[in-house]
Amino acid sequence: MSTDRFTEILNYLAAMSRDVGEFRQEFRQHRQEFLDSRQEFQQHRQEFLEFRQETQQESRLLRQEFGQFRLEFGQFRIETGERFTKLEREVKQTTRRLDRIESVLLVGRADIDELQERVTALEEKQA
Repeated sequence: MSTDRFTEILNYLAAMSRDVGEFRQEFRQHRQEFLDSRQEFQQHRQEFLEFRQETQQESRLLRQEFGQFRLEFGQFRIETGERFTKLEREVKQTTRRLDRIESVLLVGRADIDELQERVTALEEKQA
């Protein structure tokens, strides 16, 4: 094999090595961003679950407390019903928003898994 051909092959391998190194660095960065966003999502979801639990408990208590007044005061009954409807609507909206965020994060996680498989395959080819 000629020296020029050997040098050309070495240059090609060096370029591939640099490209793989850049890809791995970019992958690490995206993975870290994903992990950060996932942790943030989990934090928000935990806060939401706590909020929802508190809201449900408060809602049950309010229903018990105001249930007696509903029998006595017709107008008060209407206002209380509107409050519960509004509260339920807000909880449903928050749940839908969190579900959307979760779906986006799941897609991101699938992309990261695919990239990890590619990196593994490239590393196996190099070995």
